[in-house]
Amino acid sequence: MLLTDRYIVTQMIRPLLATMAVALLVLVIERMLRILDLVLGWRGGLRLVVEIIAFLVPHYLALALPLAFFLAICLTFGRMSRDSELDAWFSSGFGLPRLARSVFAMGVLLLVLAALTVGYFQPYARYAYQAAIHGLTSVSLYSLLREGTFVSLGDSTLLADRIVEPGRRFERVFVYDREGDTGSSVTTAQRAEVVPPASLDRMVFRLDEGLRQSVPDPLAVASGETPDAVTIRFGHYEAVLERGAENGFRPRGEHERELTLLELLRAKPDRLPPGVEPDEVRAELHARLSTVATMLILPLLAIPLGLGRRRATRSYGLAIGVAILVIYNQVTRFGESLVEEGLASWIGIWLPFAVLFVLSLALFWQAAFRVPGDRPQQRLARLLEPVWAALGRAWRRRRPAP
Repeated sequence: MLLTDRYIVTQMIRPLLATMAVALLVLVIERMLRILDLVLGWRGGLRLVVEIIAFLVPHYLALALPLAFFLAICLTFGRMSRDSELDAWFSSGFGLPRLARSVFAMGVLLLVLAALTVGYFQPYARYAYQAAIHGLTSVSLYSLLREGTFVSLGDSTLLADRIVEPGRRFERVFVYDREGDTGSSVTTAQRAEVVPPASLDRMVFRLDEGLRQSVPDPLAVASGETPDAVTIRFGHYEAVLERGAENGFRPRGEHERELTLLELLRAKPDRLPPGVEPDEVRAELHARLSTVATMLILPLLAIPLGLGRRRATRSYGLAIGVAILVIYNQVTRFGESLVEEGLASWIGIWLPFAVLFVLSLALFWQAAFRVPGDRPQQRLARLLEPVWAALGRAWRRRRPAP
């Protein structure tokens, strides 16, 4: 990579990272408040909050990455244009296509990152997020405890004679644990308190003033593999209760958004999970591919919009570009919904992509090969000349001969 390419890449990295960080923060902060309220309401710890928020990062990263890349290009080339750095490059024989080479190289790297994000990280993170919320609300270990009722959690059985504070403090507690093939243990205590969990799959009981008795399996005792029963009195004891697999969340893949790109490509209509339609799989696949491919179009759109006019105090290229991307995203989502409902083929997703590509390529071509002194109106007229010529030829062919 030449000095020119390293310089442009270095200038783009800072606004790229800053924009991505701000975009992720803005996107996550609203969901963060709801997660805090949910987790703290179920007496979860801060570690659970961080864990659940981390599952959202791949989803929001796929949204923030194209916008951050576009803004980084616009800001970098806009600054170089205002500071006359581009004039120095042009006078040295470097054209705009040559300067854009490093931008396209960065676009390829970000395309790989976007492919990994939407194709692998996002499906697994979405499933992990759904499983965490389900484990915290629907089958929370705390919600299972009832006064005077036996409750089974995996290999453990609990009984609390009196609940002093729901989900927190209990009196006269009985705990039975099955310890594999070696035997079992029975623990009783006058008081018990739940420790805030570090994981959704376990509950920690802090027991006070109790008795613990380990009872070996009779077959193991007969073979001489285990010692006799042991009884221990304790003042303080912590019992860890794991949630069994039967209480776990549903398997991954019962929603098309939880499938990786390879799984979407290999999906057979007759082998899809219940509730997943072939049209939904097709829409999800093409939507992800178009999202990844958009990373290569962004330099064509951002560079000409970022240049602006040197003597103008304001440049509207950045606002216009953001508006174009927002409209493109909404149209693509609409096309995806049509494909999901079976009302359109994959063309409903790729047609907006093709329109954006043609528009971006035209803008970049005009910016790279424009005639010095041209006004914006002249460049627009020259851009539309082929269109008017084609319409004129079509009109002449339809006119009846005299």
